[in-house]
Parts: sequence; structure tokens; C-alpha cells
Amino acid sequence: MEGGWDSSVTQKTVITPAVVKRALAVVGRFTAEFNAYLKKTQRPEIQMGHPTGSSAHHEADAVKDPQKVYGDIDLQMVAPVAGEAKTHSQYQATWNQLVDEFIARARPEYVHYENKPANGHVIFNIGGDEYVQVDMLWAMPENADWARYRTTPEPGIKGLIYGNLYSSLGEIMDMSIQHAGVQMKIQDGEPINFQRGRKFDRILTFSKDISTFAQDIATGLFRQIYPDLTPSDLKLDPELRAHPGLNKESPRVADLVAAIKGLARTFELNDMYGKFNLKKFTSTEDFIQKFIQHYEGKAMEAINATKFDKAETPEAKARAADAKKKIAAGLADVKKMFVS
Repeated sequence: MEGGWDSSVTQKTVITPAVVKRALAVVGRFTAEFNAYLKKTQRPEIQMGHPTGSSAHHEADAVKDPQKVYGDIDLQMVAPVAGEAKTHSQYQATWNQLVDEFIARARPEYVHYENKPANGHVIFNIGGDEYVQVDMLWAMPENADWARYRTTPEPGIKGLIYGNLYSSLGEIMDMSIQHAGVQMKIQDGEPINFQRGRKFDRILTFSKDISTFAQDIATGLFRQIYPDLTPSDLKLDPELRAHPGLNKESPRVADLVAAIKGLARTFELNDMYGKFNLKKFTSTEDFIQKFIQHYEGKAMEAINATKFDKAETPEAKARAADAKKKIAAGLADVKKMFVS
């Protein structure tokens, strides 16, 4: 449903910087009325956060390139834990359900309602017959800074190309590098697959600092593999030392690629391959090769996503074709960075 492809009602609207600004104004009204509802039902209130994805740059684009077209609008929503939630997906589901409950009961006239749950993908009327889908990304207050920059790509780079660098790195190591930081599930003292592991004893959090997350992974895994040593015993590859994470002031794909390459070499420098959650890797080259294979698989899955088949209008079909082209070009660029 991401990207506004699920409903044909949004397909005539071209999302430009001006459209993003209008949409955010409507979401601001929605947030105020939703908070009034939450207060009446004795639930904690929320805050409207920052746009993420490509539309995070809409204010600068309004000056430099006012006709720029975005694929969608992703918006961070900041909210505390409500009810019982052991994982981020459970927390997110709780807030999506509360949004759906509010929409079904209050029926705001500026929300397009299709008699089914929006599940975090709310369609807003922003005036006349213009409709825009806003994908709500929920973040706990303590994770808000991390989550904002985790989902804000380099200007001009498709969010999926940027975001999949994080997710692929986590997935090949049975970790999660998503909206709650860098995490790992432990069962009986051993790491388990984060995405598929439903039963676990605890969750280890390695980092919530986007600017040092890659170095924090190296340090955290070193501690797990060599509990009798100290962090000062860790040998850092020069590329990881120079690129420990993301520069929030100037996010660049090239810096993330450098961090991943430096991390892979750091694992080898410290004889960490073949141990703990790195058991399936044998060397830096093996790690990088498996990363690229996984990353490419996710990109190709996105290119072939069935959501693009739902494009009905000429404008929507053109945007679908453009999105596929940008994903393919971004994939090619990333692969070149890894071999340079």
C-alpha cells in the first residue's frame, strides 16, 4: 500500500513541494483533532513529526525545483507506548488501530474513507478533487531522532535505495536496523533471526545514534564475541573510523557504503567471522558479496512490486515507470560504490 498506489483516488494528484506543504497542513489539523479524541478516551497524545523520505526536502525543493515530483509522502508521528507492545511492529500496530478507530468514529470530512482500515496509510483531501496518501511512520520519543534520519535520504536519491542499505545490513546479520535503532533478539544466549524469531528471551540494543551506528555495531558484537576483552582492544578499520555512521547534516549514500565496507573489514581485523551472528560469513569479500546479493534482491522485488500494476491513469503509469527506472539506476550506482 505504500506510495499511494492502493487507491485510484490519489493517482491524479502529482506530489510537488507545494502539494506536500498543503498536505502537511491538513495532517496538522488531523493531529489536533485526533489528540482531542485521545484525551477524551484517556489515552496519551501524539506529536506530528517531520516528513521523511524524499519529501523531507520539500522546503528546499520549493525554492530550487518547485516542479519536483515525489513518489509519496512519508511522515514521522511521535507517540509514547500505548498498551502492551514488546516490539516496534506491535507498537506501530497499536497506533494505526487507534487512528483507524478515530477515523471510523469521527469521520473527518477531509479524510477519504473506504470502509476499511487504513493501517497507517491515510488518504487526505487537500482541496477540490485532490487526494494524497500519507504514510505514517510511528516513533517513540526516545527513537525520534534516530528514526527521522534513518528514513531521510540524500537529496535526489530514492528513499528505497537509501533505506535498503540499513535494512539489508541488518537482515544479513539477523539484526534489525529499523525504526528503533540497531537491535538483536537473543534466545538461550544465541542470536536468532530478528524478522522471523517470535520467541526470544531479550532484545539487545546496540545503537540509537545514527551518527555512530556502524561503529557501535562493531563494538557491540566485539563485546558479545570476546566478553573478556575491552572495547579498547577492538581494531577499527580506517574507513569505519572515518565513517562511523551517518552525517545528519549531509546524508550521503556513499558515506553509508563506506561505513558498511569499513565494518566488514573491521570484522575480519578482529577475527569475528564464523562466530556469534557472523557464523555464515568467512571473510570481508564474502560479507560484501552476500550484502550486495541481498540488497539487489530487495531492489528487484521493489521494481516488480504488484502495487505498480494498480496504476490506472496516464500520470500514475508514468510515475510508476519513473520509479522503477530510479530504483534500477540507484541499484547500479550502489553496486559500483562497493567495488570502487
